[in-house]
Amino acid sequence: MARQFQSDADLKRAVGELLDFKDSFLRGSLNMHGNKIVNTGKATSPDDVVTLRQLPQISQTDTDRKQSRTIIFCKEGYVKTTDIIPAYRFGRGMESLPLEVWLECRVLPETESLIIRLKYKLNKDTDAIDLLDEDLEIVPGAEEGVKTSTFSAPLIKFGRDSLVYPEIIQTGGDGEEEESGAAAAVTIGIVVERLI
Repeated sequence: MARQFQSDADLKRAVGELLDFKDSFLRGSLNMHGNKIVNTGKATSPDDVVTLRQLPQISQTDTDRKQSRTIIFCKEGYVKTTDIIPAYRFGRGMESLPLEVWLECRVLPETESLIIRLKYKLNKDTDAIDLLDEDLEIVPGAEEGVKTSTFSAPLIKFGRDSLVYPEIIQTGGDGEEEESGAAAAVTIGIVVERLI
């Protein structure tokens, strides 16, 4: 659409707009005000504009393979060695490798360490074995929880029938009552990377 100029002021305004456009283009901050850019050349440097055709296609299986998630076990209230925390079964499509395990508690132990042991079974027919080289332990006076990646076997793989569960070995207190100094509001996380 051709622009009609009625006066010198209209012409000066149009020339000013062209010069502003040229300046913004040369400064590297091109604003197309919502209009798309077409007919770009092939990108040759990392900062060049690319078209959708030039972007590499990312397959869904590549992104799925790198997904990680955290399995959470929680125990509300004060922990007791008689507490049973339910197991987690991985199930179909959730085959995973463990990456890291962490233990946190809102009420820290006062008189002795809180000790949690993680067990796992490859399937219902196998015996439970320790997931980690050492138990998870929060000592009295600790300012934060613990994290570890030292698994009992170098390439543990959780299959669809695998189970994992925590056992409370020591509560962190000298008795089973709240005032005994036991830890409370305990959360255990197992970070896993999905294989499929």
